[in-house]
This record gives sequence, C-alpha cells and structure tokens, in this order.
Amino acid sequence: MNQLNRKMRKFSVVICAVALMVTVSSCGSSVAKPVKPVFNNKIDSLSYALGMARTNGFIEYLAGQMQVDTAYMDQFVKGFIEGSSLKSNDAAKKAYSAGVEIGISELGHIIGQYNESLFGEGEELLNADNYMNAFISGAKNDFAIMNRMQAEAMANTLANEVIAEINEQKYGDFRKAGEKFLEDKAKEDGVIRLASGVLYKVISQGKGKLPVSTDKVKVKYIGTLYDGTEFDRSEEGVEFPVTGVIKGWQEILQMMPVGSHWEVYIPYDQAYGDEARGNVIKPFSALVFDVELLSIVK
Repeated sequence: MNQLNRKMRKFSVVICAVALMVTVSSCGSSVAKPVKPVFNNKIDSLSYALGMARTNGFIEYLAGQMQVDTAYMDQFVKGFIEGSSLKSNDAAKKAYSAGVEIGISELGHIIGQYNESLFGEGEELLNADNYMNAFISGAKNDFAIMNRMQAEAMANTLANEVIAEINEQKYGDFRKAGEKFLEDKAKEDGVIRLASGVLYKVISQGKGKLPVSTDKVKVKYIGTLYDGTEFDRSEEGVEFPVTGVIKGWQEILQMMPVGSHWEVYIPYDQAYGDEARGNVIKPFSALVFDVELLSIVK
C-alpha cells in the first residue's frame, strides 16, 4: 500500500493545470456516449478511480475558467469523446480542434476583456469580424495589410486615443471644474504657481536641508480632490523615494526644506493624467495635499 501511495503522488488531478480541449464540431441531435465501465480486475478499478478523481473541481473549472454553460454537458461530452479519439498523427483533426478551442477563447473571452478595458460598461464594442480576420491573417503569416510590429504599435496608440476620448466624454466636466479650481486658487494671496502648473502655499517653512532626486524622505500628508473629498492620509508619516511618486510631488519635495508644512495643488497632468486610481481619484483629477516634510531618510 505504501508503494502504491508513492506512485499515486506522481499523478496530478488538478484540473486547472491542464489545457482542456473543448470541441463542438457537429450539431446533430445524437449525443455520443462513453462505453459502459467494466470492473474485471484491479487495473479496471484503478482506471475508473483515476478518471473520477480527475473531475474533482471540474464543474467549477469548466464554468469559471472556460465559461462553459453546464446546462449543455451533453454537448461537452460529445466534444470530449471526439477529442479523446484523435490519433497523435491525425494532424488535420488536431488542427481543427485547436481552431475550435482558440476561436472560443479569442471571440468569446479575450475580445470581451479588450472591450471591458477599452469601453468599460459602454455600448461601443470592437469590430469582432475585423478582429477575427486579422487573427486569421496573422496566424497564416499574411501581412498584406500590416505586420505584427506595425499592429502592436498601432494598437497601443489607438487604444490610448480611444481611452482618452472616452474619458473626456465621461469626465470632461470634472476636468474643467478642476482646472477652474486651480485658476481661482492661483489668484489667492500666498499661493505660488510653478511653470509646471503646480501650485503651493507655505503654511510654515522649515530650516532643514532640501531633498534631492536620489533621496528617500519621510512625509506626513492628507490627500483630497479639489472638492475636498479625501482619498488618502498618513498621520504617522510614510517613507518613499523622491522619484517614487507623481510628478507634482517630485517637483515640490525638492523645493521643501525639511520641517516645512505646505499646501500643494497639483493639476491632473502632474498627477495621474487621464487614469483613475481606486474608487475616488477619477481621470483628470486635480489633487490637493497637505504636506509636512518630516525628514530625509538615511
């Protein structure tokens, strides 16, 4: 029994570690059925036990990872039997089955992820026909329209443009309100405006050293949106490299003597730009920080 246990440990019954091939190749009404099991000897029993153990967590994997509707298990069984019957030298059927699996993944899952990343919950979607056409062309090394390097560059550029346009539609009014806030703030007594657009007001001026870009500092702060909504704070102080924060902070920190307490107003392009951060910081957010530079960390 101990020797059998050692051998059994070499078998893996973890479904997620295996690439399963789902083929839905025929649409007839008949459903393929497996041969009835026989238990004539120990190997028969072992074979059945291994097959059954292999399905531990399988339904959850099938529904969760492969997004298969388990109401159609008869069709899954049909495809499973067809796939298991493929011979190692049956190149045509193996290629076909791979095409079915990858087609389901690309058009049923991957393109959905792209749509969510680009458009969120919007109604606009990628052109699935173009996507499929390009995928097939690339798979066949047909670069009549564009090659892969050109496609990657174009995809990155256009994706950023699309996201920026969508963010402008959604948050354009928010951006304008933040810009108006900074314009008004710049007119207040004691507020200094830098060439970058960052504003600051000295509450108290320290007498310590100025940090440089290679320094690490300890800072106490409270962060809010321009409308006063708080998104972060550090009461005890937090340590970080001068260059490990947003651009507006990098500039201000190298102007603040240790011991200083300033209020800082940062336009969106010196903060997170057209990207969101968490649930509070929206794209195009102008940020306000109450900052105390406690020390330069040695």
